Amino acid sequence: MNIATDTRQRLINSASDLLYARSYGHVGVKEICDAAGVQKGSFYHFFPSKQDLALSVLDEHYVALKENIFTRAFRPEYPPLERISKLVENIYAFQKRVKEQTGKALGCPYGNIA
Repeated sequence: MNIATDTRQRLINSASDLLYARSYGHVGVKEICDAAGVQKGSFYHFFPSKQDLALSVLDEHYVALKENIFTRAFRPEYPPLERISKLVENIYAFQKRVKEQTGKALGCPYGNIA
């Protein structure tokens, strides 16, 4: 990974953590930059606005949730009721990991960002 890609990813990761924990309206660009360890100029090099960064965060959440929750639950070899059961198990496991990492149950990443 090159420096530019690493910097962009650090911004996305920091924003993801902060927006998920506190919401879009309660986190500013400076705080995201401080958490990522980058200057504001680097932020604006990669993202024209906080909204653009939030959209990138949502894209990454979608990919992660699709891979780790939905794809694992809705496998064709599972009968329909087992798919629902697997979905609930996967969501529970995700929320449990979040609580272990943060000390809090944060809820839905999309709802929190909104």
